[in-house]
Amino acid sequence: RGFASDPIDTALVLQALRLTQLSAGPVVDSAFSSLSASRLIGGGWPTVASADRSVAATAEVLLAIQAWEPLGRGGSLKADAIGGLIALQNTDGGFGEGGASSAYATALALSALTEAGAPSAQTQPAIAWLQSHQSQDGSWNGSVYETSRVLAALKGGLRPNLVVPPSSISMEPVLPDEGDIADVRATIRNVGRVPTGPTRAALFDGEPG
Repeated sequence: RGFASDPIDTALVLQALRLTQLSAGPVVDSAFSSLSASRLIGGGWPTVASADRSVAATAEVLLAIQAWEPLGRGGSLKADAIGGLIALQNTDGGFGEGGASSAYATALALSALTEAGAPSAQTQPAIAWLQSHQSQDGSWNGSVYETSRVLAALKGGLRPNLVVPPSSISMEPVLPDEGDIADVRATIRNVGRVPTGPTRAALFDGEPG
């Protein structure tokens, strides 16, 4: 209270609320309405109003969208979040505020893009940039925090990553009545960098478990 809302804080709160298993409701809807209003033309979000598009802000918003999309919230902003973040990728494959690539910004962007199932044309150059900028002592810039962020991002980028695009889900009948048997079909894609073995998919009405 007492401070103006900004996209990064809003996105981080949304991510934290999702971890508490909170159901979608007025608070979540209001937060996504705020993000929709602060979205820049062409996609992406600034750190604060009137600022330029930011890697950190856009990546955190994309992570918030990924957290809530399974519950039907934020999905309408996903394309702009992915497009806005990809537009900030530097020619060297990395990401960074102000044009210069950094380990922190590249790791954050890679985590968000991998989670969202972005094309490998964007994730692979980011992985290559991170791998080529590792220090001889094994860290990134001698920073525990940056190194931990990079390792988490690389783990996600170097393993199978199964996603179900919302547009691939169909149901017959489209509007079943209670007690009807419905046939649900979906396409599962592996957007990771390594193959996956046989996988079983399960459909849940609400939260699993």
